Amino acid sequence: MIRVRKWIRDFFSLSHAQANGLMILIPLLAIVILSEPAWNWYNRNLPVDYTKDQAKLDSLVALWDADSVLPTEKEIAPRVYEKFQFDPNSASAQDLERLGFPATLAARIVRYREKGGKFKAKGDLLKIYGIDTSFYRQLRPWVRLPDQRRSKERQKFERKAFARRPVPARINPFDVNIADTAQLRQLRGIGEKLSQRIIKYRDGLGGFVRIGQLSEVYGLDSVVVENLVKFAFVSEDFKPKLLNINTTDAKTLGAHPYLTDKEARSIVAYRFQHGNFGSLDELRAVQVLTEENLMKVLPYLTTTN
Repeated sequence: MIRVRKWIRDFFSLSHAQANGLMILIPLLAIVILSEPAWNWYNRNLPVDYTKDQAKLDSLVALWDADSVLPTEKEIAPRVYEKFQFDPNSASAQDLERLGFPATLAARIVRYREKGGKFKAKGDLLKIYGIDTSFYRQLRPWVRLPDQRRSKERQKFERKAFARRPVPARINPFDVNIADTAQLRQLRGIGEKLSQRIIKYRDGLGGFVRIGQLSEVYGLDSVVVENLVKFAFVSEDFKPKLLNINTTDAKTLGAHPYLTDKEARSIVAYRFQHGNFGSLDELRAVQVLTEENLMKVLPYLTTTN
């Protein structure tokens, strides 16, 4: 040590105190420089404990499972609606719901009355947006109003709503998966907005695989759907656009009409915990997916590119 100090003094031309200080400073600098690499090496070689992360994931899955408890037999039983005489000008929203009106439609009728609207004949109910023609026909005998009024405006509306004129012979059957708005508008009851809505829903699905899916398009009257089914068809060799459940993110999965955001997140979480799906049948292990929903969405899913 004395020789080292003497060499430092002679080499740097330092005093005795300066040489002592330099000898203290050099080890300190070495400790500071080497401490961070040493600490990183130590952390890299520590055993990794994933227990806490696994516990968090398990608790998250448990929360999702709790939210997705299957309904009781009483809850899934079809609701039986009552039938009784009623006046749409005075019936409460609760009475309308008991008759089978959806809550939003019952509220719409009440708002119509509050703004001064009045039903003078049974057919006036059809002026309320969203009332299905077939539902109106079932309800018509129970409405305490005249069958029709003499107003020319009413008669014109009735003719438009219930006209049963034959469809022009020039309309040929068409593939609903390649039809454009012009082809759809050829059918009675389908205008510009409804034709665009059909195509938007078709694109969101990835194509119709069953002709019955047309009834799922919001705003399509049941009579219009019956007419549409007569001329539209799904080609036997049609292949829908598929989503790969092993690579698609939750946001894209949740955008599909047959999957909710919660179901999409559950699929991705299951994939994260258990690895890629080997087959579509493994989706049954994702508890939030009901068998009914699963059967609807399976034609649009794949496990390979």
